[in-house]
Amino acid sequence: MGCSWMARRGAETKPRSSKASQRSFFCALPLIMVTAVTKGAKRSMAGDYGPYGAYECPCYKYTKRTDKYIIFHVSLASREQRPVHWSLRGTALVCATE
Repeated sequence: MGCSWMARRGAETKPRSSKASQRSFFCALPLIMVTAVTKGAKRSMAGDYGPYGAYECPCYKYTKRTDKYIIFHVSLASREQRPVHWSLRGTALVCATE
């Protein structure tokens, strides 16, 4: 099983059945508007991400996942799975494809 972005439903698991998809470690993500919000505003948006809340997905500058290269966290909708589902699979956004 792998993880990919489904534009209408949010982050979902997607089985990798073909050889082409098994070799693909990256998938396109729609443009994200990055803004700052206060803690109070973030709490009031909790219901917008589904019954389990949002998955706080880390965004890294490079594929090496260390605190040195983390840029910010993106709140992604996780409507059918709990956020811990994505954490255990190591789901992250990476700005570089090398």
